[in-house]
Amino acid sequence: MARMGKPSRLWVTYLLHLIYRTVLFAMGLFLFVKHPQALSLELVGGIGGFNFVDLFFISFIVDLCSKVFPRAKLAMGSLKQFPHWHAPTTSTFDGGRDAFLGYLRKLLEDGRVALESVSYKRLRQRTQEAFAKLKANASSALGRTRQELDETRGIVAEAAKAILVDVDVLRVLPFDERDLTAEGALRHEIRRARGREILPVIIFWLVFNTLIALALHHWGHMGEPELMLWSIFYFFFDVFSVVVWCPLQIFMMRNRCCTTCQIFNWDGIMAATPLFLLGGIPSWIVIGLALVVLLRWEIAVALHPERFDERTNASLRCANCTDKLCYLRAPLRREGRGARSAESD
Repeated sequence: MARMGKPSRLWVTYLLHLIYRTVLFAMGLFLFVKHPQALSLELVGGIGGFNFVDLFFISFIVDLCSKVFPRAKLAMGSLKQFPHWHAPTTSTFDGGRDAFLGYLRKLLEDGRVALESVSYKRLRQRTQEAFAKLKANASSALGRTRQELDETRGIVAEAAKAILVDVDVLRVLPFDERDLTAEGALRHEIRRARGREILPVIIFWLVFNTLIALALHHWGHMGEPELMLWSIFYFFFDVFSVVVWCPLQIFMMRNRCCTTCQIFNWDGIMAATPLFLLGGIPSWIVIGLALVVLLRWEIAVALHPERFDERTNASLRCANCTDKLCYLRAPLRREGRGARSAESD
């Protein structure tokens, strides 16, 4: 069921990516039917001018490179591997609830001091000036006093908004990396839950692609055009799964949404799967980059599983979500049982 209201800026960005990749796939399909030789690797590198296969490989490489930057304009589903986006919960903060709340109290105190030093001081100064004018000329100063107070109220409101709304409360705190680890039993449970989620996907992907390759080989269609179109389709369907519908989520992983997806950055290696059979320097460049992205993701999971679970990373919870990639499709569930239980501890 579609969401109501205005879509987020990030969702619009992904929609534009989907439109671009749809056009790319449509072009590839047209060339496959009309001019299959146009999907040959021999054309890569400017032979005969810039062509469609150049466009595809450049698009693929740019997409892969964007995933190694922690401040890239990507979904939280991709960025959660980086420490900057790990917002601690009471399950991850060393010292328990009291220490965690102590940090929050410190933030509020810092905000109060900043508000007093910046806006309240200006408010007091302007108010004093306004009353001085009122004493000098009571009949005409009243209107100006109201104007001064109105302007000052706006200053205070802006300062409060900057401190309490615009500032990412959980990330401005001086957390040490050692504070952002879950205790051993919880980390083990997170790893077990992730294994149960991704194992069916791994088995399905290997079997599914093996069957397609065997079928193409049996029918004598394991050539460059077929493998290129196969990869282009996966490249298109990657963003289609984010924006519209993801069969792996629905039928296998059953995760809440893209934000909590455990294989979000597997998309590169998945789209590059047919290129293993295609070979060639452009294919191996893409495969190499896709493996770098995959290894970076899996190393982060191995060392910091708490970044990938909503119980131990508040950035992954619905209440803190600003991506709203579920605009066209509601989450499978609003919040994980683990997240709720962690909040109630």
